[in-house]
Amino acid sequence: MKRESGFELLRIVAIALITTHHLLINGLDLCGYNRMFEISKDSGFASFLNSLCVGGVNIFLLISGWFGIKHIVKGIVRLLFDCAVYGLVACLLCFAFTHCPLDFHEIINAVKFTNGWYIPNYIWLLLVSPMIERSLLNVDLKIIRIWILLFSICQFYLGYYLKFVDSSGYSAINFIYLYYVGRYLRMESLNKKYIVWAKRGIFMWLITGMLLSFVFLLVAYYYHPIDSLRFWSYNNPIVVLGSISIFMFFSIVKIRSEWINYFATSVLGIYLLLSNSLITPIRNEFSVAIFKFGGYGFLLLYALFLVFFVGCVILLVNKLRAPILNSLYNLIRVNSLRY
Repeated sequence: MKRESGFELLRIVAIALITTHHLLINGLDLCGYNRMFEISKDSGFASFLNSLCVGGVNIFLLISGWFGIKHIVKGIVRLLFDCAVYGLVACLLCFAFTHCPLDFHEIINAVKFTNGWYIPNYIWLLLVSPMIERSLLNVDLKIIRIWILLFSICQFYLGYYLKFVDSSGYSAINFIYLYYVGRYLRMESLNKKYIVWAKRGIFMWLITGMLLSFVFLLVAYYYHPIDSLRFWSYNNPIVVLGSISIFMFFSIVKIRSEWINYFATSVLGIYLLLSNSLITPIRNEFSVAIFKFGGYGFLLLYALFLVFFVGCVILLVNKLRAPILNSLYNLIRVNSLRY
């Protein structure tokens, strides 16, 4: 399938949002994820930035739903292989920056796919994707609208509000929900009203960021202490609306760029490398120093630099990774034909 540069650009934007989100909550720790939230001149703007950036993960699930998952085995093999490869790269970078020898346990922890929450849940989605795709086969637009409504009630009211089954969105259930939403948006994209709303996507995204941060700061002021994660859960309806808004905008962007398409192939590697437990302490230490030196402007430049620099590293690593991965695909294909 020919890559659409508008969506590939969105993937780069999404990883930049996720990187900034991680710097805010784990590097600067100004949003109350790891310690009690305190209102200050720095934390106020941090809450607004985090409200804009937190939906980056949701964007990737919307993209998956828009295009659909077609290769389950290849998808799982690639995820497991990439976790191992970029985990080893993290080990090498950690040694290069810190000169500290790594023991066997640290190396194993760096390469395993359960090192974070996202990959196991995405594998969950991959495994059930044939059932999802079967349900979407020749589905009527009116029917899927009803499905989205019912699923939204489950996620927002029973899940987010009442805290049953999925209270935070860190789950395969939310992944499945967003997958359906992504497919629904593709079906609606032929509608003229979709184009009208999509053109307002960036504006709506900014509005959701301002609204969420305002509500968060208001509640934090009158009800202290506050559960920050509760406000920035991935199934918070405002977070979901913000993700959908920016997604819709990029879905109508019609550009063609081989460079964007090429760089976007590094996005998963950027996430895996920057989220690796060996790299995050180094990443966070630099973020604090940079913020003290230049404030939010320099922090945002640092986030963009990380995406570009690590992306280039990933593209170089992919020169070696791609042939090995293709060999694995061929091996699986040959063995599957035997049985």
